[in-house]
Amino acid sequence: MRKLIQFIRNHPNPFLALIYFGVIWPLYVIINQLELHDHFKKHILEIKLDKLIPFEPIWVFAYASMYVIVILPFVYVKNKLLYRRMFFSFCCTGLIAYIVFLVFPTYDIMRPVGNPFDFQRFFLSIDNAHDSPYNCFPSLHVGFSMTAGLWTYYADRTKLGLAVLIWAILVSVSVLFVKEHYIADLLGGAFLSISMFLIFSRNLRVKI
Repeated sequence: MRKLIQFIRNHPNPFLALIYFGVIWPLYVIINQLELHDHFKKHILEIKLDKLIPFEPIWVFAYASMYVIVILPFVYVKNKLLYRRMFFSFCCTGLIAYIVFLVFPTYDIMRPVGNPFDFQRFFLSIDNAHDSPYNCFPSLHVGFSMTAGLWTYYADRTKLGLAVLIWAILVSVSVLFVKEHYIADLLGGAFLSISMFLIFSRNLRVKI
């Protein structure tokens, strides 16, 4: 308990982390449910290249690790100014994506069928049971992971920061191999994340 209290005291701004994980993330679930029950036309962004990418269940581990990597920068970044810029980068990535979800709803028709005797497929079926195949473009699996990787690398230019950035790239690629997103979704998520990073890291002069 003492270590937890000390961590909170030393944290740049625990309130901002609470807003992100307690407000921004739940909005995704709300919009996902709205998409499930509305009757607007859903766009399918599949291209021929998407069909050529095989379903590889082993990539589910990279895909699931997104829920870990997004926490890292909120724990690792210590500089208060850098932390605030990072927070706004995460929030804008999410909020812009949510607006796109509402005005340009998309649908993923490639999701694999679950299999209780195949762990990877079974895990995906559990994840899909709580996440309907909408809110695909841009991919926030890609957007949030790349945001985490970019800001962690910005804060730490050592091998550790580079490792997290590579991890984020692997998470991004995994969305194609587990058939949760199309190529367009990946590119949209990456573009949104990188754009927000460049905007909020501009003229940022801090001692790392």
